[in-house]
Amino acid sequence: MPTDLVTEAAAGGFARLMLWMLILWSAVQLGGGLYEKRAVIPLWSSDPTPETLGRRLEESGHTGSSMRFWPFVSPVVFLLALVNAVVAWRYDGPARPWWLAASGGLVAMSVLTYAYFVPTLLSLMHRANTYSPEQLTRSLTLWLTLSNVRLLLAVPAWLAAVKALTLLGGRAGWQL
Repeated sequence: MPTDLVTEAAAGGFARLMLWMLILWSAVQLGGGLYEKRAVIPLWSSDPTPETLGRRLEESGHTGSSMRFWPFVSPVVFLLALVNAVVAWRYDGPARPWWLAASGGLVAMSVLTYAYFVPTLLSLMHRANTYSPEQLTRSLTLWLTLSNVRLLLAVPAWLAAVKALTLLGGRAGWQL
């Protein structure tokens, strides 16, 4: 096999592996986010007060997941999205627009997470008692609303990644 074909095959394997990793890790992240939205957030978000929010976050498990789950999942998804954006940019084929959309959506979601969601939730967890009731209501309403928008970025990005993988295909004779 000529050297350039070996290099191309290795690069194709790396690209496919990176896309698979992005799909799997972002599925874990998306599943965790959907679980929190449906099962955890309702435990603390209904009618909290500055005096009770910190305790309710702790009792709901949200504080625990912010230290034991998200710090291990979110950075991996962000880094994989960045790597996939570079790989997709260099790829010339029918999967490219879907791959770029997936990577771009997950990068955007990660930037929003680190720029707004993490600092705001940390403030609510550790300093809720310093908020006035009106400030707390405004902050929570905005955080909860934007959290839905974040999920609206994540779901189509994940679906675009799956579509990109199907367009990459596989070995001769079979398609994903």
